[in-house]
Amino acid sequence: MPPISEKISRLPQAAAMILFVSLCAVTVAAASEKKIPRSALPPAVEKTVQQQAQGATIREFTSETENGKTEYEVEMTVNGHSKDVSIAPDGTVLEVEEAVSFNSLRLPPKAPSSPAPTVQKSAPSSPSQRTVKSSRTKRTS
Repeated sequence: MPPISEKISRLPQAAAMILFVSLCAVTVAAASEKKIPRSALPPAVEKTVQQQAQGATIREFTSETENGKTEYEVEMTVNGHSKDVSIAPDGTVLEVEEAVSFNSLRLPPKAPSSPAPTVQKSAPSSPSQRTVKSSRTKRTS
């Protein structure tokens, strides 16, 4: 068994390897997403965009194909915060990511063994600080 000092000396190498693999994964993921014009959206996606973007300023549209499945994403600004909606080609909303103030999120009721105090301590201290609220619909086809 190698001495502990030898194990510690290998930590920077391991960290560098993990960082490299993570960056490669992000690069591959980003490479498959491409900007598209609104005119390239399928009619069902366009209809969903119109519903989801009421009162919003649209920043851009993207499409991404992963594992043979295409998703469209609309990035927008609503009341000064970001909102991204992922949409299936049939117009089904798959995911909504929305920046919200931390204070607008509901925490679960406190239970004696609940980790809620830890969550509250690590929460932003200012009500104006934002976090992301995300919901994803399971895609069956």
